[in-house]
Amino acid sequence: MRSAKAIRVSSPPRSGADVDSRLVPLINIVFLLLIFFMLAGSIRPPDPIEIDRPVSDAPGRPSPGPVRILLSPTGLFVDELAVEASELSAVLTARWSAQRAGDERAVEIHADRNLPFARLSNVLTVIRAATPDRVQLVTRGDG
Repeated sequence: MRSAKAIRVSSPPRSGADVDSRLVPLINIVFLLLIFFMLAGSIRPPDPIEIDRPVSDAPGRPSPGPVRILLSPTGLFVDELAVEASELSAVLTARWSAQRAGDERAVEIHADRNLPFARLSNVLTVIRAATPDRVQLVTRGDG
């Protein structure tokens, strides 16, 4: 009887470049996942304590901000809408009638520095007649 010799078959030696080239797609996927979770994660820090907030039956509509009146020597805008001075009272009344009861009826006036005072005074008279809760004249703080 003849004795059988075991033949070993080994895999070819792997070079370092071959292993690195197979890891590149895996590294790309890991970086893409990292970027995804960084963007999808919460940026705001968590609350220091756990709070169980109450449920509200109120409509989901937030309270509107103040009515913005932009006033220049040549034009009058209410919340991006060009209006005539004679229409201002009706526009304010319509805006405030659409608000919920208890919401503040506020006005922010953004007037041009070259606006004649008589024009500003006329607009203030119309606003005062509409009985707002608060009127604010917005200015710059840089002197």
